[in-house]
Amino acid sequence: MDPMHSAPDDFSCPPSAAGPTSVRARDPVAASLGNASLLGVGYLLLGRWGLAVANVLVTIVLVSLLASLEQPGWVQVVIVLWWVAVTAHGWYLAGGRFRRTSSESIVSVEGPPLPSNPPRRTQRLIALGATIPILLAIGGLRVDAWWIEQAAAKAHRADNCQQTLSILDGLWLGHRIADAPLVARSGVSIEACQLLLGAERSAKEDRLLAARTLQDYSAHPGALWKGVNDRRAQLFLAQAASEFDTAVASDGELMRSDDSDELSDTLEDPDRAREKELEAGFGQLSTLLEEYPGRGGEAEKVVDGFVDDLPTENACETKVITDWLRRARLGHGLDPSAEVLPEVAPAASVGCGDELLDGGNPEQARESYQQLLEQYPDHELASRAERGIRQATLAIQLEQVSNLLGSPLDENSNPAYCRNPAPYGGAKPYRGRDHGPYPALLFGKAEHKAQLPSSWLASGPAKAVLVICTSPMKFGSVADSCLYGPKAGRVYSVDFRNRKVPVRVYELRTGKPVANTSIEIKGDSCPSFLRYTTVVVDTGPPSDVYVTSSKSDVRTAYGKLIDP
Repeated sequence: MDPMHSAPDDFSCPPSAAGPTSVRARDPVAASLGNASLLGVGYLLLGRWGLAVANVLVTIVLVSLLASLEQPGWVQVVIVLWWVAVTAHGWYLAGGRFRRTSSESIVSVEGPPLPSNPPRRTQRLIALGATIPILLAIGGLRVDAWWIEQAAAKAHRADNCQQTLSILDGLWLGHRIADAPLVARSGVSIEACQLLLGAERSAKEDRLLAARTLQDYSAHPGALWKGVNDRRAQLFLAQAASEFDTAVASDGELMRSDDSDELSDTLEDPDRAREKELEAGFGQLSTLLEEYPGRGGEAEKVVDGFVDDLPTENACETKVITDWLRRARLGHGLDPSAEVLPEVAPAASVGCGDELLDGGNPEQARESYQQLLEQYPDHELASRAERGIRQATLAIQLEQVSNLLGSPLDENSNPAYCRNPAPYGGAKPYRGRDHGPYPALLFGKAEHKAQLPSSWLASGPAKAVLVICTSPMKFGSVADSCLYGPKAGRVYSVDFRNRKVPVRVYELRTGKPVANTSIEIKGDSCPSFLRYTTVVVDTGPPSDVYVTSSKSDVRTAYGKLIDP
């Protein structure tokens, strides 16, 4: 007879002759449901304690991996396979090898008596009591994690990453065990939100850094905010407007606002700093239009705001801007030079020339005036520029003449001007006789200069008409001859000569010589006693002696040059 045939529920086998008989009823459904808890409950119902312990240990390892790994997706797949395996294995162990009756499966086992299993209904209730709470907990955690993810995504899309992070902070280990991929996705969302929040913090101090951070955010797989491109565009527009505001600021404000790595260079050259601001401003707008071509209207508004700030209060600062606009080659339809230059540049060139001239920079002033005549020869300010060029030229000449006259003196106490005269067109002209006196600058004879009237001497080149350069004094013509002696039985004849001073006289207005001659300073001669100096042996008085000249004699001689 087949040992596994069905029998009534009250069937029992007679005891074997070998020993007592034990009966253990097994239910495949209860075993598989118990093992579905992953806690080995099915094995316990089957009396497989070793398998139950092994089941629990493997489950603990897998759950630990699920909780600790950054990318736990493969672990979750392994857990599902493990769940299917132990569930199927419980069914197999309970139903694949034992005889079953209409109410339960039984098996006769030789040996000492074993406790019988509970009835099938009880086993199934035990299995369901262990498995259903676990499945409900996992399902509930998965649903809760999904709601958290959806709420966080909604806040993220609304550009409220602070709320997003707060919501995602509600995910915990249980959520990770129940739905590891979802929790992993939340980490990606957190990274994206941190980029977005970092960009907003950076925007207060460094808009370009914020724009780069937003670009990183846009490329991030967790990015959800659709307004990132608009925000980047706003940053570029705001940065360009800021650069333009700095470019039209005064030099002092420009220096205070410059915090770049090239601060020391710009402090020495504020004009270059201003040009850098312009380059940066139009550079931001070009970047904007390259990335977002449809925002040309917004870029034009920023440029219009910049144009409305021109001219600035300082003409030279305005000229730096107009000169840069003329040199720059601006694309994307952003070039305002056609509108700005005719309206602003002429006045800026003339005004800057005036400022430079008043500030003692005549060469730069002349260049500024000349620029107007070259670019706008028919402009109404052309006549003013021409006057400015004349004034600047005179200032340059005066500076050159002053440098020559103030140079170190040579051995004859004459400056470099006496060797290399230069004109100063602002000096009054030399008109010859009967139009003097002509204020002069006298060099080489300080003792004579001290005896001339102050009205004959100019206080400087701006007031002078003549420059008189002298050479060493010589004996001039004989004014008188006298005999002195006797001394040691001898009479000496002494010639008294006028003081002859070689002079070169230059008209300061033209730098050309008006006289290259000598003047003779007369004086008294033949004094009653003649004093002279001897060395060791008295050889008598010298044969030639200067006359004794008075102040009037000196004035008479120099008057022929200064007041002819």
